[in-house]
Amino acid sequence: DVDTPQGGFVFTVTTTDDTSTGVCDIVEPCSLRDAIEAANSHPNVGVPDEIHFAIPGSGVQTITPSTGLPHVTDPVIINGLTQPGASCASWPPTLLIEVNGSAVSQTSGLTLVGDSTLMGLVINRFDQDGVELRFAGNNTLYCNFIGTDASGLEGLGNSGSGVLVRSDNNVIGGETPDRRNLLAGNLGDGITLYASPKAGHLAAGAAPAEPGTSGNLVQGNFIGANVSGAAPLGNQANGIRILAASDNTIGGTTPGAENVISGNAQHGILLSWFWANGNVIQGNRIGSDVGGYAPVGNGGSGIYFEDASSNTVGGLAAGEGNRIAFNGGDGITVLNGYENS
Repeated sequence: DVDTPQGGFVFTVTTTDDTSTGVCDIVEPCSLRDAIEAANSHPNVGVPDEIHFAIPGSGVQTITPSTGLPHVTDPVIINGLTQPGASCASWPPTLLIEVNGSAVSQTSGLTLVGDSTLMGLVINRFDQDGVELRFAGNNTLYCNFIGTDASGLEGLGNSGSGVLVRSDNNVIGGETPDRRNLLAGNLGDGITLYASPKAGHLAAGAAPAEPGTSGNLVQGNFIGANVSGAAPLGNQANGIRILAASDNTIGGTTPGAENVISGNAQHGILLSWFWANGNVIQGNRIGSDVGGYAPVGNGGSGIYFEDASSNTVGGLAAGEGNRIAFNGGDGITVLNGYENS
C-alpha cells in the first residue's frame, strides 16, 4: 500500500488467486479479497482509499472467487482501469479485469455499502446480483460490463439483476461514453431499484429493513443491447425495474444522458407497487438502437406501469421526449389506471 496524493491508501491487486492473507503490500501477492479486506480495515479521514490492479500477463485477467467477496464497507475507489492496457477513453472500452462468480453459490459479485466508486470491471456469472448498492448509498458505477464477457458481445449473465439498488443517491453511468456501463445478458433485470416498504404500508409494529431507494440517477448506459448499441444481448427480465422506489431519474435532457434500454425479454422499464412514484423518465431510447431508428425491441412494453402513480415520462421541453418503438407490447401500458404524466 502507498499513500494517494489526497491522503488515502492505494492497495494494488497483483494476483488472480483468491487468497485471504490479511496483507496487501509490495512483498506478498495481493488478491482482490486481500485488497477489499485491507481497505475495509483502514480508517478513512474524508478521503477514500483506492484499489488498483497490476496483475502480470497480457489480455483479460480473470479472478474467480471461491467464496463470496467481502462487502465493501469503507469508502473506496475500485479502479480496474489501472490494469496495464485497460482504457475507457473511447467506446468500446478495453476492460482487462474480470470477476467470474461461477465457483460460488448464493452470493452477489460486489456489494458497496456507501460512498464508493466502481469502474473498469467485468462482472459475470454470480448466482445472485452482479453488484449490490446497499444501506448508505452515494456510490458511483461507470465503465463496467455487468453480465457479459470482456468483449461485450457474449452474455455471461448473473442470475439476479446486473445491479440491485437498495439505497439512495447512487449514480449509474453518466453523460459521456467513458461513463457508460453495459448491463446485458443477466437472467434478471438489468437494473432493479428496490425500496423496502414505507412505514405506512407495513404491518403494525414493523419497520423497513433498509432505507428507501430514491435520488438515484441512471444515465448513458446500454441496458439489454450489446456493446455496439445496435444488437440485442437482452436481460431475461426487464431492462430497468423500479419496485416501490420513488424520485429516481432514468435518462436526462442533455446530450449523452439517454440510456439505450432495448433487447430485453420483458419490458424496457417496469414501475410497480403504489409507492413507485415521483420517478422521471426522459430522453431515452427504449426498443431501438443507439441511433434511435433501427429495431432492437423489448419483448413486452416499452414502459409498463403496474399500480404506480405520479411518475413523469417525457415532456414538452427539448430533450425530454423518449423514443419508444419496435417493442413487442405497447409503447406505454398503464395497469389499473393510476395517474402518471
